[in-house]
Amino acid sequence: MHLTGCKFVSNIVAYEGGAVYMNGGTAAMDMLSFTFNSVIPDSRNNLGVLSLAAGAMMLNGTRFSIRRCVFTANSAIDRAGAIYLMYATGVIYSCIFKSNTATAEHSRAGGVDIWFSFNVLLDFCVFDSNIAYDGGAVTIETGSAGTVVLNTVILNNVALTSGGGVFISQAASAVLLNVSLQSNAANIVGGGVNIEATPDVRIINSTILYNVGGDNSYKITDINREGAGGVGVSGTTTIVSIVSSIIAGNSVREASGGGLLVTGGSVSLTDCVIANNSATGPSFKLIEGTCQVYGGCFTSPNYPADYSNTFCEIEAENNGSLVVSAFNTNLQFGLLDVANVTYSGIVGPECVDVEEGHIISWDPGPYSNRLSSGFEVCYAKTASGGGLYMIEGSFLMTGGSVENNRATYSGGGFYIGGGSVNVFGVQFASNVVLEKQMLCV
Repeated sequence: MHLTGCKFVSNIVAYEGGAVYMNGGTAAMDMLSFTFNSVIPDSRNNLGVLSLAAGAMMLNGTRFSIRRCVFTANSAIDRAGAIYLMYATGVIYSCIFKSNTATAEHSRAGGVDIWFSFNVLLDFCVFDSNIAYDGGAVTIETGSAGTVVLNTVILNNVALTSGGGVFISQAASAVLLNVSLQSNAANIVGGGVNIEATPDVRIINSTILYNVGGDNSYKITDINREGAGGVGVSGTTTIVSIVSSIIAGNSVREASGGGLLVTGGSVSLTDCVIANNSATGPSFKLIEGTCQVYGGCFTSPNYPADYSNTFCEIEAENNGSLVVSAFNTNLQFGLLDVANVTYSGIVGPECVDVEEGHIISWDPGPYSNRLSSGFEVCYAKTASGGGLYMIEGSFLMTGGSVENNRATYSGGGFYIGGGSVNVFGVQFASNVVLEKQMLCV
């Protein structure tokens, strides 16, 4: 099959391949555009049986060449908002994937899903603003071997769970060479890339910048956010090598591992920079008054000195439990209202739950400045490991630097909670911890 200079617009199917489906054979495609194509089930289609994949194109067992094509706003239910490759081999060169979606639960790849395919090359492509449940832009999975992503820009993509830019799961091998992963987000883990159960992943001469893990922008509040702003690694069989790459400016919120999160497997870094990543906890916002708010804590005015005669309102910006590090107000007159309960004297809102948007109010009453030091109240959740958070597996770093990373509670540079760690010839500088760790027990 040869296709050149064609446009595919608003095609709809009820099963697979919104615009193009090919089984076997050889395909050569050049200068095509795919826009608003989709897979939408009808009354004859059982979502539990059929895959509902490939909003624009599905290639099954095909040798292909896809060059200078544009995929925009295509959508699928199950996987691959744009292209689904199954048992396929070939090259995708100089293509643009923008605003494609695959957002049903457990769907994969807003842009390209590579499933049990071999020697697939993505070269000189751009993935921008695609959305999927896993793998906002690209998914490499289930036995796929020899996949190479080369000279490619992956930015502004979103995963509702894992792998905002790229999701690699149960593949045989994958290489990311000279790839820019920037400003992608994942609600749970791996804002830039999430890797699990894959024995050979290499990231070389690449930049992983300003990605966000544990973001929860889409409000999936019933799922625990793990973190990994830049790179997430898990699974006992996973082996990841990162060489001459920059992991910088990535962040997690209400989670851990601003730069990297390692919960299993083996990870090695050679001559890499881990810089300016952050792991921050939930926060408050001052609405009115002179109470002090800093990150995940708030205090009475002038704390720890006697508080002033100033009313305050504070907004909880996240769901969470509170812990009290200090509480001393005038009994029955210095009143702190949290979750419709009023606290005064020496008993504060210990382990009280607040919801996002809840307003906390402080009324000093008529008798202020009576040798009452006031209060300090914080969220109980922790956020650790500004550069790296590791709890299992092995980690080796040789050369490079770890600089200017920060965490709210512990491990501004590295937080090591388990596993094996070896570091040689690395410069650590200006990593900071912002607050003390506080737990609700």
